Amino acid sequence: TKHRIKAGGPRHLHQIASILGHVRQRGLISTNKSGNEKNPLIVEMGAGRGMTGLVVAGAIGASLGHVNPGRVNLSLIDHSGSRAKAETKIRTAEGKHSKDDCLRLDLVDVTRVKCDLAHVDMSTALPSQLRSNSSKTVVVAKHLCGAGTDIALKSLRDIRTIDGCIMATCCHGLCSWNEYVGRNCFLRLFCSEVGGLSTFGENEFNLLKRWTSASVLQDSHTSEADSTTANGDEMKEDHYAGSADEEKGRHPGIFAVVKDAGLACEGSGLGRACQRLIDFGRCEYMRNHLFVPDSSSNEKCFNVSMLHYVPRD
Repeated sequence: TKHRIKAGGPRHLHQIASILGHVRQRGLISTNKSGNEKNPLIVEMGAGRGMTGLVVAGAIGASLGHVNPGRVNLSLIDHSGSRAKAETKIRTAEGKHSKDDCLRLDLVDVTRVKCDLAHVDMSTALPSQLRSNSSKTVVVAKHLCGAGTDIALKSLRDIRTIDGCIMATCCHGLCSWNEYVGRNCFLRLFCSEVGGLSTFGENEFNLLKRWTSASVLQDSHTSEADSTTANGDEMKEDHYAGSADEEKGRHPGIFAVVKDAGLACEGSGLGRACQRLIDFGRCEYMRNHLFVPDSSSNEKCFNVSMLHYVPRD
């Protein structure tokens, strides 16, 4: 327990472990024993305390510590600092780790860039790391609420050497049409390919993001007396706007749509589908703007996809 890291409770611990697992599965943590990889760069967007970046950087340090004399660069991007942050753990780690530890924080060099993601220029914020010819650049983020994920993705366009980017999204109901990076994708899907709509804009997007909140509501057939809180009942009632509301110019709620269409997935399932649809647009943006191979090289396109995160319970 001498290297114990306060991750914020079991739920946060499972989430960080999930992100680290995907980093490993995607081959972003090297098992190269030749020592050719030096000074990998980990960037955590919207870092807060920086625990996610700390764990990923420490795991990469442990994988290279046996043979590689280099260091792991960790850059934390956030609008402000935080108490009990990653810098403290790294500062006190010197001389407290052995080669068999699963995290080598003593091999991590950390910098914090205090700037709002909407204003940060990554090519300026990370000059020393980018000039050091890092062997690998990995970007991680956990719970960049709503439009924060879109703003972070836009800022990453200034980094042309990203080897991997894993973000755990949340709060889809706080997304903004003006900031959303998947607008072109939605226009193509809903107006040109499968949707059959004449237009798709802010009003339609606001309805879609409103429906995402139904993913955490229990469906209408649940009969347990204590199954929902008063607040949950009010949210469901708001989502259950019927034909009378539609006649007044309001769009139908998600549970009304599920009932009329006879969907087996029910309200919570359709709400999750709306979340996945928003994230699909983000994946398309990453595929088209962040991971585009140089036309003069023989590199193949990166595999950009949505991953299973952690179970709801």
